[in-house]
Amino acid sequence: MKKLIVFMLVVVLGIFCLASCNLNFGGAITDPEDGNTDTTPGDGDTEECKHTGGNATCSSLAVCSKCGATYGEYSNTHRPDTTKWVPSLEGTHYHACANGCAARFDETACDGTATCKDAAQCSVCKQKHGTPDESKHVISESWTSLNGVHYKTCDNGCGKQFEVGICDRTEATCTNASVCSICEKVYNNKLDCNISDVWMRAENENGQIYHYRECLDCQTKYYEAVCVAEEGAVINCSNSANCVECGGELTDADNHNADTETWLSDGEGNHYNPCLNEDADGNTCTAELNKEACVFTGNNCEIVKVCEKCGAEDPNGEKGHVWNEVPVANDNGTHYYVCSKEGCEATKGPEACTYVGATCMVEGECACGNKSKVADAHNFADEFTPMPGIPDSHHRACTNVDADGVGCTASIDAQCCNYVGATCKTSAACVGCGNEGTNPRVHEFVLKYDGSYTHTETCDHGDDEVYYGETSACEFVGANCVVEGSCVCGHA
Repeated sequence: MKKLIVFMLVVVLGIFCLASCNLNFGGAITDPEDGNTDTTPGDGDTEECKHTGGNATCSSLAVCSKCGATYGEYSNTHRPDTTKWVPSLEGTHYHACANGCAARFDETACDGTATCKDAAQCSVCKQKHGTPDESKHVISESWTSLNGVHYKTCDNGCGKQFEVGICDRTEATCTNASVCSICEKVYNNKLDCNISDVWMRAENENGQIYHYRECLDCQTKYYEAVCVAEEGAVINCSNSANCVECGGELTDADNHNADTETWLSDGEGNHYNPCLNEDADGNTCTAELNKEACVFTGNNCEIVKVCEKCGAEDPNGEKGHVWNEVPVANDNGTHYYVCSKEGCEATKGPEACTYVGATCMVEGECACGNKSKVADAHNFADEFTPMPGIPDSHHRACTNVDADGVGCTASIDAQCCNYVGATCKTSAACVGCGNEGTNPRVHEFVLKYDGSYTHTETCDHGDDEVYYGETSACEFVGANCVVEGSCVCGHA
């Protein structure tokens, strides 16, 4: 039985080979290239096809153009399809051969980072590969609160909760609602104010005393009103009364009643009117009203001067001398006065001389005849001038001069010059004193068109002298195929 099966397989294989070579037994063979019919050599004879034509690829053999059979070997030339990446099950991607063979090209490992929810996704082929990474949570910064519990969620959406805890609620007051000190969830509204039973008092912007009761928690004021005394009460510097609502004492320390007909001395060269107000015990107010300095007079050289209003003597013991208007000079820059009454030898002084018209350079004269300069009586100029012998500096000099025209050398506000405005034609000048600086001059270039789509930096020095800078090509802003552009030099 086995021999029969082997025999049949050999017969079938032989028939298949003959058919592939397009051979006939005892018949004609048609050449597919020229259409001619070849005469068979004889019945039972075969002619082997000499395969030709067709192109082998990396995935298919060449097809014979005569008999249509495949022949030869596969080609080693591939055609990588670089238009798309093909992901693999191994976590890589590659370019496949366009011919359909299994070859892979440019194969590289997929990138991407896994999260707690998703596997890594390659940025090149978009394939997800690997498994989610439970360590890659992104914990939210905000809290979520539910049923008295707060927690943070994962921003990746994996559903896991973190920092779970019971809310720590604060006590509600009239100022603040009850909130969790951690997640800040509000649980209860604010409470009503806890108003004190004690009256408070203060002075308003009009100087009136008012009362109020305040919340012990937020200090909000309630029941504000100006205090009012009982009917017929007298309130002044010596008497007080109580407010009919809050019971607080009401006083007016400045409500005096001056005795303008009476002047009393304070013993220090002043006098005043006493206050006539008395308290319930008959005690008089001690305020000294309308106080002013005493004016002491008298013309008796033997008697101390007295005040015409209060009758008090001069506390300095000055007697009624009549002093000469012109003082007598001393040789130390002072003078004194002599009593003009006959037979009186009293003097007053000494006093420092006052030199009228004196400056730091010119002597002035005192009423006593002494003459002298005043060293610090300078007259500094308002404007700055250059400092002699010190370049790039200025000051405000004293303008005083003596009789010979020699000036004072004192000055103030000495400082360095501030030079600005240098050009190629002029040096910089100080903004304070106008002093001309020594710094280099600066050219003021103007772009002038040259006539060949270029322009040159040009600076006119004056006196027919022109300085030329760099030359560059014109740049036409806003130009297109229809509209002309213009260059900064003015050429269009």
